[in-house]
Amino acid sequence: MATYGAALVAAWATYDVAGSWLLAVIAADLGGGVVAFATPSTARWYAARRRPVHVAFVGVHVLHVVAAALVGGASPVWAVAVFAYAAAAVVLVRLLPPAAALPAAFALVVVASVVHPVLPGLAAFVALLLLKLVVGFAVHARRDAPPAPAPTLGC
Repeated sequence: MATYGAALVAAWATYDVAGSWLLAVIAADLGGGVVAFATPSTARWYAARRRPVHVAFVGVHVLHVVAAALVGGASPVWAVAVFAYAAAAVVLVRLLPPAAALPAAFALVVVASVVHPVLPGLAAFVALLLLKLVVGFAVHARRDAPPAPAPTLGC
């Protein structure tokens, strides 16, 4: 709760009222998502869902990127680059074997945090977005998934 309060105060001090509320909602969603994906219940819930739910979950986060770009004064190129990187990172991590997924996810977060330009007042945006989507969703949402059925010989 203190994190959300601090995000709200920081957003309020930096931007206009509408932008502040928008950033507070984004900060709450991203921060809450990072924490939620650390819980087994959230991981199991997403692991039990089919691929269209997963695609929709990642896709809806384009709104976060567009809103941050608008409030932070970034170009459309920045928004496209950040979202494309996030989506590609999720796909890549989901394709990796479980043992390699977590280290790769953290490496992708670090690379993005260094490569993508930081928006004034939104220094943690890219890192939080990727922690939620790549580490939380792509890695942890499959950790408690039931194992795939063993192949049979038709018997």
